[in-house]
Amino acid sequence: HEPDKFAMVHRVFGTGNVIKMLQESERANAVNSIVYEARARFKDPVHGTASVIHQLNQKVTELENQFAATREELINMRCDIDKLILLGTGQEYAQGFPSRTYIPSQQIE
Repeated sequence: HEPDKFAMVHRVFGTGNVIKMLQESERANAVNSIVYEARARFKDPVHGTASVIHQLNQKVTELENQFAATREELINMRCDIDKLILLGTGQEYAQGFPSRTYIPSQQIE
């Protein structure tokens, strides 16, 4: 498995360039990064890791949109709950059973 990695890296970057790129203290991380880059270039010779970065950015945007929608839904639900509690509390006090103290939901940040 390791010789295959080296052959792929050698083919994409060249041995001399690989040796120049590596510092002793960061060799393991550098090799892993170079192997990842080489695989990405084999899969997509034109864009390499740029296509992976683009896909990840799209996923981040999608998740941010989902989070914003979920947050908005939660805010709306808390407002609905607050309204129901107010209605329930008012009726209970009118009947003489103050069984619950109304505390509004804190603002969601």
